[in-house]
Amino acid sequence: MPASLHQHPRDNSGSGYLALSGFFAIRQANGWMIVTRAQKYSTDVLHELIHEMSGLGISSGFAGFHNYWIFMNITFIGGGNMASALIGGLLQQGYSAAQIRVVEISAEGREKITREFGAAAVADLAHGVSGSDVILLAVKPQQLSAVAQQLAPLLKDHLVISIAAGIRASDICRWLGGHARVVRAMPNTPALVRAAVTGLYALPGVSAQQKQHAEAILAAVGSVLWLEREELLDALTAVSGSGPAYVFYFIE
Repeated sequence: MPASLHQHPRDNSGSGYLALSGFFAIRQANGWMIVTRAQKYSTDVLHELIHEMSGLGISSGFAGFHNYWIFMNITFIGGGNMASALIGGLLQQGYSAAQIRVVEISAEGREKITREFGAAAVADLAHGVSGSDVILLAVKPQQLSAVAQQLAPLLKDHLVISIAAGIRASDICRWLGGHARVVRAMPNTPALVRAAVTGLYALPGVSAQQKQHAEAILAAVGSVLWLEREELLDALTAVSGSGPAYVFYFIE
């Protein structure tokens, strides 16, 4: 644990900003948001931090994990509609555009991302993933193999999330040269209006902390559901993917 929080009295300046020995807490309408480098501190330590903050009288707004934000650098490979929905959702929740980077081969697409979100958009893959903690693959399924093989030599301990439909996590792991920190996610089209239901499946090599990272990112556009077996994603997709179309058809 960092130096005692009690060395840092509650901020009385009215700025709503509190320094906490390597953590930062920012006052929001519904409580306080904690920002930190997630890979340095476990979830248990963060909960201990929340407990200590309660001792300082900063108790409102902390009901559980989703009431504080974990700070991480995210690279999106592909800047299409679903990537844009996720970026918009993250920014709406208070995430910083400075911690988001997009790799997009289209100059028009890069300009659109920067104009709409203020995030950096680049064409070069190596530049795009430099300094990232999480890489989210948001390319078309038929492009995923080639992109993953280009990405493989650039990976270290990154968490890789794929939202490509129909591509198994084991295949992605193989294309990534055996990189096993892979989460497969299947958001549905209501993600575009922050109302998605997203199924998540993680390979055994994904840590509990990285699963929390994946959940936090996908929760930016709606509800998330972890599945113990990857084949259950097919059943979930049949319902969550086709369900909205039936509703729209009924409305028409």
